[in-house]
Amino acid sequence: MEQALEHKADHARFTALLNAVRRQPGVLQVDLKSAVPDRDAKAVTRMIDQLEAAGLVATMKVGSRVAVWSADSPDVPPESKRRVQRWAWAFEDYWEERPIEWDDPARTVAGLERLAATVNTAAAQPTSDEGPRPTPLDFVARTSHVAPAISEGLPAYYDSEELAMAFWGHHDLVETAAWAKRIIDGGGYDTTANQKKKWLRAIPRHTHMERVPFTERLLNGHPGWLLKEVGEPTANSVPVTAFTASTACSDPDEAVARQTACWIKQKPVRTRAAQSPTS
Repeated sequence: MEQALEHKADHARFTALLNAVRRQPGVLQVDLKSAVPDRDAKAVTRMIDQLEAAGLVATMKVGSRVAVWSADSPDVPPESKRRVQRWAWAFEDYWEERPIEWDDPARTVAGLERLAATVNTAAAQPTSDEGPRPTPLDFVARTSHVAPAISEGLPAYYDSEELAMAFWGHHDLVETAAWAKRIIDGGGYDTTANQKKKWLRAIPRHTHMERVPFTERLLNGHPGWLLKEVGEPTANSVPVTAFTASTACSDPDEAVARQTACWIKQKPVRTRAAQSPTS
């Protein structure tokens, strides 16, 4: 919860900076300190660098100072006059291709705003950590990355080893399949070609999950919760749209040992030809 509240505060700080820049195109960076009074000038400079790397603002030297415009401002300086960006957006040397975040930062930020909405929901329920009913953070905490692909469907659970994922709430199944495919295709080294093949044969379904206590200690040293799928909704379950391969863990004891969610084993659908007697 402490981490969730800090992320929520960070989201508010970036939003405040963007709003200030949109109200005053060309505002000097030193004058943006008042937009985030709980951060010093050095932190504000770093945040402007991050927003610039994301393509949301543009900067230009004005004498010895730096002026800031929103990227969509009608009088934003041409690229030839802008300051050289000091940050790269989520750059890692080992990536063979530019990550999706580079090419559409607006979509990335929109996805993060959806994720923030999930965090806000959890942060507004400080006592929800004491009962068996799952909260948004039970899912978000298990998400390995926050990219536009998973944020579009309000991601919930992602486990590349168990080939299982879930989205908070019941969503259109065709759209969910598209979200899942984007996640799987973008899995990189986390997902082998054979795993992708198994995963892409999975069919999304509307189901429900409950939270169960994990009496052992999790990796961070604190007691925690695990998630399990239930066949029928209960007073303590929440709706999710699940996307799981046939190899996803379906044994409760094994799920606890692996610290992963427990999924109901889905029987393969028999084709009409298989159901008919052969001659």
